[in-house]
Amino acid sequence: PLVGSLVDFAEFAGHHLCVSVCMRRSISRLSRSSKSERSSTSGDPFAAAPVRGPSPRGPLTRTVSRFSADPDRAHDKKVAGLPIDPAVTAAKLSLRRLRDAVDTTASFYSKYAERKRGAASGNLPLLLPDLAEWSRHEAFCGDEESRRVLHTCAAQLAAIDDLLAAEHAAIGRAAAGLRGEARRLCEEGLDAVCAFELALRDASAASEAATKALRRGVAAGEAAKADGRKAAALKDEKRRQAAQAAAQRAQERSDADVVQAEGAVRRAEELLARLASDAQPAALRAAAEARQRAEDGPVASAAEGLRDAYGCFALGAARVLRGCQLPSGYCPTAKRKAPKETGARFASYVVQWTLAKRRGKAAAALLDEFAKSGLEALLSPPGEEAALELLAARCESEEAARRLRAVPLAEEAQAE
Repeated sequence: PLVGSLVDFAEFAGHHLCVSVCMRRSISRLSRSSKSERSSTSGDPFAAAPVRGPSPRGPLTRTVSRFSADPDRAHDKKVAGLPIDPAVTAAKLSLRRLRDAVDTTASFYSKYAERKRGAASGNLPLLLPDLAEWSRHEAFCGDEESRRVLHTCAAQLAAIDDLLAAEHAAIGRAAAGLRGEARRLCEEGLDAVCAFELALRDASAASEAATKALRRGVAAGEAAKADGRKAAALKDEKRRQAAQAAAQRAQERSDADVVQAEGAVRRAEELLARLASDAQPAALRAAAEARQRAEDGPVASAAEGLRDAYGCFALGAARVLRGCQLPSGYCPTAKRKAPKETGARFASYVVQWTLAKRRGKAAAALLDEFAKSGLEALLSPPGEEAALELLAARCESEEAARRLRAVPLAEEAQAE
């Protein structure tokens, strides 16, 4: 009975991990269709379908430490109040949302891939080393067929655990691609937009300063003319000549200041015109190109990497369950010492069943941990669909969004 129950568990564990791959896709499709039906029957027929919110078990928002300044907010303060085209602002905010979604998704998968092994992290090794060691022990109480079946089941679980380790490594590589190249491209597009906004700020400040200088020059010229009229009314010849000379000099200075200010105003207006006609379209093109390269490149590649990771696991687990790809000579631990018995009569039987009891209790404890952790948590991170939906919603490329939404279950893995 013990051997039969353990064999049933081993088959169930491997089969459940494979079947869960195929079931989650159907469940997600049903949930999406039910959501669309509810939204279509709501009060506003033109309302957009709600985006599924973040999972409480995974942070899906960008956070900034209270001890560090937010560079986005600092930049926005610098350009506050400027007459910026709404298209520029929309491109900037859109790239920021994409960058933040990329950061969140990369962190989400990195934390999952870098978890420590153990029940506390939910990354419990799918291994039964006590049974593998027991089946090879000289004090094993079963026959050769039972020994073979137990060891084969333990080896199958070890092979599936190796597949899970390879899957987690592939998930880590996909997250690294998002954190590296995708984020760099988002920042590249943001740098182009922010550089245009800062150039517009400087040109606007120069135009405002030149306009103020022109006003001061005109006011100084009016004051010099008034001083000249007052000087002409003086009766004392000597004083009149001195006052008129001073007014003349003030008039000349104000005229020079007006000419200089008019030139500065003209240059500032020309610069603003060039920014509007040349720099702004260039910044928008750079932002759009950077977004397209990010979505069609590293974001789509990360989606394919995740898709391949899950697909390779499903295919490998299916081969393992068919008896292929098993580790040869599987011996997870050094043989443990058998319990000692001083009595002569029935000593061998006591040793055999005491060993069986100890190994069975150890295996039962691991089975309880498997039941608490859940086999699904070994295959993919909880809240994955919400994380991918957030990133897909931030993508303008329909192809990139489609690939992201197809990650949880690849069609090839379902067919297999």
